[in-house]
Amino acid sequence: MMNLFRADMFMLKRSKGFKLSVLLSLICVSSLGLVLHFVETGKIGKDIMSSISILFDAMMVSMLASLMIGSYICGDFQSKTIHSEVGCESRGKVIIVKVFTSMFITALITLPYAIVSVICFASKAEFAELKGIPSLFTGIMSNTSGVDVTSASIVKGSVLALVGVLIYAARLSICIPLAFKVRKSVVVMACGIAAAFGIDTLLVKVSDDIPVVGTVLKNTPYAIMYDLNMNTGAGTVIKAAVSSIVFIVVMICLTYTMFRRSEIK
Repeated sequence: MMNLFRADMFMLKRSKGFKLSVLLSLICVSSLGLVLHFVETGKIGKDIMSSISILFDAMMVSMLASLMIGSYICGDFQSKTIHSEVGCESRGKVIIVKVFTSMFITALITLPYAIVSVICFASKAEFAELKGIPSLFTGIMSNTSGVDVTSASIVKGSVLALVGVLIYAARLSICIPLAFKVRKSVVVMACGIAAAFGIDTLLVKVSDDIPVVGTVLKNTPYAIMYDLNMNTGAGTVIKAAVSSIVFIVVMICLTYTMFRRSEIK
């Protein structure tokens, strides 16, 4: 299994698409930070806020990570590499490697948002609040909670940002069983983005009228991220991390159930 993981890491190391995705993520969050700073200091008009939504994490991370996960997993089916992997290891081990590599992909694409948001918070500079678009990272960046910038608050912001990375890894893990099923990267990317926005904006709100469904959805990575801010207690942060890990495990089980007897063409 370790050989499969090393092979996938070697592939990512040489992947121009993956490197470009991480760089694009860094450019987007840096641009977002500059725009929010210039808006808050009056150097740019507030009317630009409506046109920068593409830069925030829910859009860019969902798009880039789902595309890369789809290309990574579906590419093995298209190149027939999956035949060799299944021939060398059990399907369960192949799935575990694919899941961990996919989580690694999402984590590195999300990490620039985590790092830049904490740097902006620690700088004590002024950043406008991105209203109407809930985001843990821009909340840290803009200090929407109004906490004092101290060593303790910087550490807490760093922990929250890392938990945010884990949450995104869990949110995008839904692309893994989908990739094993449809085996088309474009479909995986489209469904990954649709799931992020569809579950966030539709199901979580609609489910308020359905007690059981609502309780389940509000404890998934799609909703629990919005419970996090600089005033959040340790219990909620731990709950978010545990929820994300459980969700990833569920995706592993779902993928295994679908793939264990699936025909590989």
